[in-house]
Amino acid sequence: MHSGFLGGDDWESEYDALKKGDPMYLRTLGQYVTHFAGRTGVPVTAFGPRQGDEERVCEGLKRGLGLSGTVTEGDLVRFSLDGVAPVEGVVDSVLLPSFLGVRTSDGLYRFVGRNGEVAVGHHIFTPGVDREQAELAWQNWLVQLYA
Repeated sequence: MHSGFLGGDDWESEYDALKKGDPMYLRTLGQYVTHFAGRTGVPVTAFGPRQGDEERVCEGLKRGLGLSGTVTEGDLVRFSLDGVAPVEGVVDSVLLPSFLGVRTSDGLYRFVGRNGEVAVGHHIFTPGVDREQAELAWQNWLVQLYA
């Protein structure tokens, strides 16, 4: 449930974002309770370069995650970050073209594309993760992905 008000002239856009974003947050909560209950995650947020539209964001993310065609929950994902060994996971949420969720053994990775903006909002459950270093690594990944 949301309460309050959306100020400004673009309230319709903000309302639309909430309407699209809430299902991703609820799915993330479900994944956390099922796979990571009781563990504390490090929140990681990074933004990539603006793209022309949601479809361009979506296609870039699919490419970067080793996906193609129609993406469905359960699809296997494989990507590398800063030359580290490949990360393998599974798609756990598909709300394309705006949201894509991936679960690995150590994290919930959330990819967001809205109006050409691209961002990640992850929860990493590996002990000792340096948040600033992780955010920089993801920032670099997004910049390289859309170069």
